[in-house]
Amino acid sequence: YALGRYGGNNFSTLLAVDLRNGGVTPVADLDRIYVTLACSYEGQLYAIDLEEGNLYTINKVSGHTKPVGNTFELPEAYVQSMEFDHNTNTLYWAGNNIYEEGFLATVDTETGESFRTGYLGNDAQVVGLYIPSAGTNSLPWEK
Repeated sequence: YALGRYGGNNFSTLLAVDLRNGGVTPVADLDRIYVTLACSYEGQLYAIDLEEGNLYTINKVSGHTKPVGNTFELPEAYVQSMEFDHNTNTLYWAGNNIYEEGFLATVDTETGESFRTGYLGNDAQVVGLYIPSAGTNSLPWEK
C-alpha cells in the first residue's frame, strides 16, 4: 500500500501497489492529507495526518479512517516515512515538523503519542525507512 494524490483529489488517496510490477491501483480517496504510512504484520495500516499530527488507522478495503491519538508533533509537508520493527512491534517515524526539525521517533499505536529517539538535522527527509526483521512472511506469489 502507498499514499498519493490521484485523479485531482485534494486529499490523500490510498493506493494498492503490485509488488511484481510496481503498478498502482486506487483503493479509496481518504478524508485528509497524510504524510506517512506503515503496515503492521497483522495487516493494520497506520498513517499520520498533515493538519494536526494525529495517528490514524486506515481500513485497507473501504479507506475508512479512525483516529488513534495525537503524536504531539506538527508535521510539515516534506518526505517522511514510517516502518515497524516487526521483531518488537515498535512503530518508528522518520519525520519532519513545521520547525524544519528532522527527527526519529517511536509512535505508540494505542495512544498515538510519539517519543523522539534521535535528531536527524534541519530539513532532514528520510525517503524509505526500512527495518529488517527475522521472520518475514512469504509474498503471495511465492506460495
